[in-house]
Amino acid sequence: MFSAEEAAAHISSTARIVRYREQLGFLRPGREPRRHRRFTEEDLIALRLAESIERNYNASPSEVAFALRALTSPALTVELQALAELTGRLVANNAMLNFEQQKALALLANTASTGPQRGGPRNGNG
Repeated sequence: MFSAEEAAAHISSTARIVRYREQLGFLRPGREPRRHRRFTEEDLIALRLAESIERNYNASPSEVAFALRALTSPALTVELQALAELTGRLVANNAMLNFEQQKALALLANTASTGPQRGGPRNGNG
C-alpha cells in the first residue's frame, strides 16, 4: 500500500496529479483509520495506463475520465452515437474509429501481458 506521495514517486508524477485522477474517478483508494488514502499496486497500474492513453491519444485526464464514463453508461453511449450520426462524424470516422479501437486493444493487450511502459510514440507517429 502506498500513500499519494509514494504512488506519485512510483509513476514519476506528483501527489497532486494522483489525487486529481482520484477525483476524476480513475482510482478508489482504501483509507487508513485517520482517513489517509492508501493506493495499491493495481492503482499504480491504472495510473500508468491512464497516462499512457493520455499521451498516445493526446487526451486530457478529464477526457479519459469522460470516455470511461461513456463506456460504463449505456444511455450516454446511445446519446453520443446519436450526436455522432447527426454531425456526420460517425459515418466519416468509422474506418478511423476501427483503426483506433484496434490500436487501443493492442495497447491494452500489450500492457496486460508486459505491464505499462513509459515513453513510446505519441499519437502513433513515431
